[in-house]
Amino acid sequence: MKTYIYDADNRLVYVETSNDGIIWDNDAYYKYYEHGPLARVELGQQRVQGLDYAYTLQGWLKGVNANELDPAKDMGADGGSGINYKVAKDVFAFDLGYFSGDYVSIGGTGLTEDLNDVTSITAPYNSNNSLYNGNIKYMTTALADQTNTPLNLNLNLYNYDQLNRIRESHSYIGDNMLLNTFSDITLNTAYYSEYNYSENGNIEILKRNGDAGAMDDLVYTYYTGTNKLSHVDDGVNAGSYATDIDGQNVGNYSYDAIGNLVSDVTEEIADIKWTNSGKVKSIIRTAGSNMPDLAFSYDGMGNRILKIEKPKNSGVLLNQEKWVFTHYVRDAQGNIMATYEQKWDTPVVNANNITTFTETYILKEQVLYGSSRLGVRKVDEVLTEATSSHNNVNYSMNYNLDGSFRGNYTTINYNVLPTNLHTHTRGEKIYELSNHLGNVMATVSDKALPIDNDADGVIDFYNADLLSYSDYYPFGSLKPSRNANTSDYRFGFNGQEKDDEIKGSGNSINYLARVYDPRLGKFLSVDPLTKKFPMLTPYQFASNTPIQAIDLDGLEGLVVVKMDKPPTNFNKTVFAKELQQRLIESGAHKDTRVVFENSKAYNDIGAWNRFWDYESDQSATITIRDMNIVWDAGRTDAGGYGEDGQIVIYRGLVGIKNNAAKERELPTSTYVNVALHEIGHAVYDFFGKEKTDNQNGLGHDAKGDSKTGTDIMDYDAAYKKGTGFSDEQKEVIKEKAGEDEE
Repeated sequence: MKTYIYDADNRLVYVETSNDGIIWDNDAYYKYYEHGPLARVELGQQRVQGLDYAYTLQGWLKGVNANELDPAKDMGADGGSGINYKVAKDVFAFDLGYFSGDYVSIGGTGLTEDLNDVTSITAPYNSNNSLYNGNIKYMTTALADQTNTPLNLNLNLYNYDQLNRIRESHSYIGDNMLLNTFSDITLNTAYYSEYNYSENGNIEILKRNGDAGAMDDLVYTYYTGTNKLSHVDDGVNAGSYATDIDGQNVGNYSYDAIGNLVSDVTEEIADIKWTNSGKVKSIIRTAGSNMPDLAFSYDGMGNRILKIEKPKNSGVLLNQEKWVFTHYVRDAQGNIMATYEQKWDTPVVNANNITTFTETYILKEQVLYGSSRLGVRKVDEVLTEATSSHNNVNYSMNYNLDGSFRGNYTTINYNVLPTNLHTHTRGEKIYELSNHLGNVMATVSDKALPIDNDADGVIDFYNADLLSYSDYYPFGSLKPSRNANTSDYRFGFNGQEKDDEIKGSGNSINYLARVYDPRLGKFLSVDPLTKKFPMLTPYQFASNTPIQAIDLDGLEGLVVVKMDKPPTNFNKTVFAKELQQRLIESGAHKDTRVVFENSKAYNDIGAWNRFWDYESDQSATITIRDMNIVWDAGRTDAGGYGEDGQIVIYRGLVGIKNNAAKERELPTSTYVNVALHEIGHAVYDFFGKEKTDNQNGLGHDAKGDSKTGTDIMDYDAAYKKGTGFSDEQKEVIKEKAGEDEE
């Protein structure tokens, strides 16, 4: 059971959950700055972590917590003195740098120093390469290990090419953090990485250092005249690190006729079967391999609903009762709500050659959500047992693909506790801590650990029950000695699900439409949108900009909002939610998102082929595929539609009173209506009618400003009624959103 509580501006404030409707936990508490952005999140009933957010004047995310795990420097002073002394000490923090002087605190010098620019780095590298396009110059990452001991503070300084693609990541460790100004940092060869690309944008050279010298010196070889990777050669001796990619033989990777990977020799994959919609159906290992075979099933929307792990012993596939079936339960938007495991005990064969075994369904996890995913509750609760008996001949063939048994069985339903007895177990919940990309950097349980340093019987502070921590190279491979996981947490890089059964821990990531190998920085199959983005290689990840962007692979619709100053009465949360809902209702792709720049789904990259100039005075942009909404503070009219699908909504939606422009006090829903109205012009333009049909050739409702207009193109509807698109427009939206490709 879940309860969500909102403030007067419809912003989420509390998330509460209960297993029985009697005992409730507060899983998340949200606090906001007066001008709107998220200021702080507290996780767990016992306040096991506090996350404090700072932003630049442009509204770009500057950092979460401090860039050092020190309560005296933390914005919220968690675990230190002050009102948050009972909040567990921070185990995770990061700081993003864009350009010199990008952040100045209004609260004094302490925080400014803590999130200050890198003022000095040992030659030959420096931090003077300021970036003003929203790309990230450097990032500091602070993590603690599972004993709550801080790891060395890691700073990564990034270099890019003219296309904003990552070229180098230089890693440093601070050795004088008294003021945390980075004034004394020595060059550290550990975790350095370098990337070079072909004319097509394929990675040609990838170099990575681990914590003890060179880890990868990869040279990529592609099949002639294609973007298909044949193999990589590694200049570092095999076995230097346990989880990296070593040199491969020619033709290590092979593909089918449409470019999907079908074999990988080094990973002992003999055959990958694909569905008609481009999803992995099964993975078969090479003869003699002890790695498990895998099979997957999907619902009609392409979401994974079943994963079957088929273990082997001495290269021989075990009987089906030894397989592990993981079932996924999802909500209407495809979010995972729970996972169930189906398994069997060891079969018993009696004197009459009858096999009897018990089939068990276990609720493994329940996923927790607030404004985004908060974590999971590890349940491991047996729900039903089914005892089956059948003739021993060919009994292993009596299962359906989904794991159900074709026959009669007796089901035992479990009622573990009397209905009048209520219990609550602390430690079942796992909360995730993620950075601006959604990368899961650490996980903690829902119990705080009291610490009495001087053994005087008084609790001095609380530590988090830290279960895992992870740090990543660009493109998502794990950094050695900066990761550990005792929680078997399902999600990792970009917040996506890990398929560790395929290639090992964190080496295979399941995105909506494709499977990704973060060690190579490449997907295993062709981008389903490759025809719409001919400027990109079909196997690329995030347009090779993995520090600033995530890959929204498989998502046809994306709305990104970037603004300097919102108008009066404007609520970002309401705007995003309403616009997203109404676009989907109008036929846009089910995965169309409305997100603001600092959200995890932000993807400010060339892949979306935007139509504006960064040097203009535009201060905000919403993108819907080919349709753009640009916020311009220098105009006084309500909005307009221009060439190339560009839409402009002008700040304030001003009105004319006494021959003078005056900003009107309007509800957020009105801005949604106007956004839809201007998008409607783009729809008509795509439909070929914008300059030929309707009043004034502008695609407006033929009734003009009459009060009987039926769609959002009517002026009155755009400002007051809030009605939707016409049926004709909905069909165009469906076409442009790619629903016809499902």
